[in-house]
Parts: sequence; C-alpha cells; structure tokens
Amino acid sequence: MLSVLPIRALGGAASVRQRSGLKFEVEAELSQLGRLSAQVQELPAEEIPRVLPLLAGAQASLAAAQTALAERLAASLPSQSRAAAFSETPDRWLTTDETADLLKVDRKWLYRRAKDLPFCRRLSRKKLLFSEAGLHRWMANRKP
Repeated sequence: MLSVLPIRALGGAASVRQRSGLKFEVEAELSQLGRLSAQVQELPAEEIPRVLPLLAGAQASLAAAQTALAERLAASLPSQSRAAAFSETPDRWLTTDETADLLKVDRKWLYRRAKDLPFCRRLSRKKLLFSEAGLHRWMANRKP
C-alpha cells in the first residue's frame, strides 16, 4: 500500500511517501531545506516580507516533527533507561566521605582520580562533589 501524506513548507506542497504504514522517505525533503539557505541569499529584498512568515511556519512544523520523533525515541527506550533519562527527581550531590563509603575506597583515591571520574565536580582545590545518579551510571557501566 502506497499513500502520500502532504506537507506544506514555504508555501509549496511537498509529499512524503509512506510504504506499508512504516517507512517514510524524508531525506529528499530535508536536502531541499539544506539548499534553501543558498536560495534565500539570491531572494530580492521586496520578497523578504512575504517569505519570512512562511519560514516561521516551516520552522514550527520542523520543531513539531523533531519533538514527535524525540518522544517516539524516548518511548522506545527500555523503561529503566527512560526513567533515568527523564527523571523528575533532582540529582543529589554527595560529599567525598559519602562517595568513598559507596565505592569502598579512601578519600585520597577520589582526590587523585577526580579528573578521570565523569560524575565528579571540583569546587576548589580541597572540595569535591559527586553526582549520585552519575556515580550509579558509572558503576553500572564499569566492567567487573
């Protein structure tokens, strides 16, 4: 089954073909948008007021499409990854002592490796803070 979905961009009608309800061919449409910046350089000044609202409409349509794709991608993530990616609870910052207890290491170990730990933030020469969520992600991704 082949159907055509209309898309209005910059005042002209374009189409995206949908095959079997799954596959979209949008690469050609996006490449046309890429060539648009060269074309607007040659646009006569008296045409600019007419084209600006059309560009704003196209921008809004692209933003809506981007949001829809991001939502679909987020929905396709495993529930645990989705919860971590879109967590509504704020991250908690741990002190050096709390982090050392969790990792079962000495505080000096943390200070020596602070630059290599992606969940660490150095506030001063003697003060480190550690992201609890980042620490748990780091621990989950480490090789045993």
